[in-house]
Amino acid sequence: MKVFFTCLLGLFLTGYCFTACQHCKDSKLFNESVIKKGVNEPVELKFEACLTCGYEWFLESVDTTKVKLLSKSSEPINPDPKVVGGNAIETWTFVGLQQGDYQLVFNYKRPWEDTIQKTEKIRLIVQ
Repeated sequence: MKVFFTCLLGLFLTGYCFTACQHCKDSKLFNESVIKKGVNEPVELKFEACLTCGYEWFLESVDTTKVKLLSKSSEPINPDPKVVGGNAIETWTFVGLQQGDYQLVFNYKRPWEDTIQKTEKIRLIVQ
């Protein structure tokens, strides 16, 4: 009986991850595609992700000599401690070190898989 309930719980969680992650895959970013900021002025980007399913955003391309990542954090959308799993908001904070026009490329995927679910490109203009 214990094995039955364990298998049932496993099936439920697997099904939840597939449906929750599909929602994230189809959702839009909370960001604009073009952002204008001054030199050393922080830029905050927010992305929805299904971290409990293994999906997260990865910064794939940026000139790190001219744009610096200050921090990356995540916070559950539903902070209720009684709720297990679910989507989260990833917050990335950057600063432009010198004037220029830069492109930040993010890929949404599981770290152990090569398949990219979604790619987002953000144009950062540092004035």
